[in-house]
Amino acid sequence: MSYPPQTQLYVSFQLPTGWPVKCVAKVVHCRPGKYLGIEFTHMGNADWNALGKSIEIKENYQRRSIRIPERLFVSLHWNHGSDSVHQQAQTILLSRHGCLLLSQAAPPPGASLVIWCPERRIGAAARTVSCEQDAEGLFMVALEFGRDGNFWGIDFEPQDWKKYRESAPHPAEAHAARN
Repeated sequence: MSYPPQTQLYVSFQLPTGWPVKCVAKVVHCRPGKYLGIEFTHMGNADWNALGKSIEIKENYQRRSIRIPERLFVSLHWNHGSDSVHQQAQTILLSRHGCLLLSQAAPPPGASLVIWCPERRIGAAARTVSCEQDAEGLFMVALEFGRDGNFWGIDFEPQDWKKYRESAPHPAEAHAARN
């Protein structure tokens, strides 16, 4: 079934904690028979709190950069034995250090490859971090870039992270101050 963007839905689901949630949402994107991206528009405070607690990230864990949902068409190039493989793919999430994408073929985890973005006319060395195939044969692939460069040309650091990092000493400075 297909839902056009902005379609209002009434959703009901249970959190891993067992808390039942009933709310109103709108469709952000839809891939018929596969995925449905929604945005909650009307949810009770108790449900918001329960949802927040169920997805809380531990205080000592911090991602290296945020993830941005973005659909771009890219090419993947890798070697499989003596064969050179070229595969078109579509990104789902972008990060400063890599991406998550969908493809009809994929290199195995740990494999080296080159990702090419025709829109930006730029390529980068990467490696496959993980690769999962769905029931219809489509691969969801996580890639990590070989070096820390801003391949996508996007500022991935939210303002609140910048503020925190400006006030916090660099780890080397903190170590020197303690000694």
